[in-house]
Amino acid sequence: MRDRFPSWVWAGVGLAILCHVWLVLSPPAIGAGPLSKTLGRDMASYYYAVQVASEGGDPYDVAALSEAARAEGTRDHVHPFFYPPPFLLAVAWTLPLDLSTAYRLQYWFDELSLLAAMLALWGWWRPLGAAVPVAITVYASLMFPVVYSHLMGQVNGPILALVIAGLWMAQTRRETAGGILLGCAAMFKMSPAIFVAWWLLRGQHRAVLSAVGTALVLSLATLPLLGIADQFAFYTDILPAFASGDYNGLTIKIGMFANHSIPNLLDQLFPGDGSRLSDTARWISTGAALALAAAAGWALRREDSLEQTAAQVSALFLLALLIPVYTYEHHLIFALPAMVLGAVLSWRRAIPGWAIAMVLGASVVLCVPHPLLKPLARTTLGGGPGWLVQEAKFAALLTLGTAMFALARGPRK
Repeated sequence: MRDRFPSWVWAGVGLAILCHVWLVLSPPAIGAGPLSKTLGRDMASYYYAVQVASEGGDPYDVAALSEAARAEGTRDHVHPFFYPPPFLLAVAWTLPLDLSTAYRLQYWFDELSLLAAMLALWGWWRPLGAAVPVAITVYASLMFPVVYSHLMGQVNGPILALVIAGLWMAQTRRETAGGILLGCAAMFKMSPAIFVAWWLLRGQHRAVLSAVGTALVLSLATLPLLGIADQFAFYTDILPAFASGDYNGLTIKIGMFANHSIPNLLDQLFPGDGSRLSDTARWISTGAALALAAAAGWALRREDSLEQTAAQVSALFLLALLIPVYTYEHHLIFALPAMVLGAVLSWRRAIPGWAIAMVLGASVVLCVPHPLLKPLARTTLGGGPGWLVQEAKFAALLTLGTAMFALARGPRK
């Protein structure tokens, strides 16, 4: 499919790239000198977790992490580490470095990984038309959560790259390689495991076995850093508590401004203690997650075209954002595939006009920097209008998710 774009489209692409370059180069995070205590909060958790583990300590002991940070004089406290044990392997490269250097290297690695993810998405979805690279470039350049992920020292870029490349390989009869990549992603963060379940539903058993085998190998490779008992404790004690909002002792309020999940809304309706869901909210949240998973299993059980596969993948990315107790601003980069597909189908007029308006509108909302929305919601507007602004990105995720699930069922639906 060959598309001819007017000059204003190319001007927009160029402007988006310039904006992204400015955003990436302007934060103080990339400067020299000591690292500000307000930057790299997530990277600090990774850094001190592997430091503590390498010395025979427990990386899931937040007090030990904070003590190590204070001993080095970098910050007073560190957020808990609550990632799967093999994640320690992904950050072991930081062991000989100081936190400031490790953070700045991670900053650029996350940016390069995002580029790799978008190139993989372009390669996979190229048959959908020339609008694919245009949409990828514009959204990846203008989406504030991309830069925010860098600022936090997050690893969302590498995870997104591993997932997209793994799914692409499995879709093109390279299931073993695809399973290895997705297995790595699921052992660094748990949410990509949703795609392993999708493969199982579709009968891609070689990819599933490859992913499971990779998880086992990575767990064994982690033994020099974390013993089998401590690894087992993560899956039996720490991970199950996620459903209540207990992220290994994380004290961030569920009702924080930039939390865009279903449990966040339930916490507002049935308040808990701030950092934990009430019993009512937890049970409703669990029920909603199971119901959505069942609906996804029914809706995504087969596909007839690349367009339908792309919609299914996008829908699962969005489902993985809506279900957890915490969906921070930086997590929203996992909505990029849905945003790209929505833009491509809108350009081709493959969906109704009202759907185009909803999909593109939701995508624009997801790009807006939350530091601009927060004062608007909390100070300028307040009350009901302020609450609508506060939950605008949740509504955008829900809108895109509904559209992707409708598209995933095929043209007749």
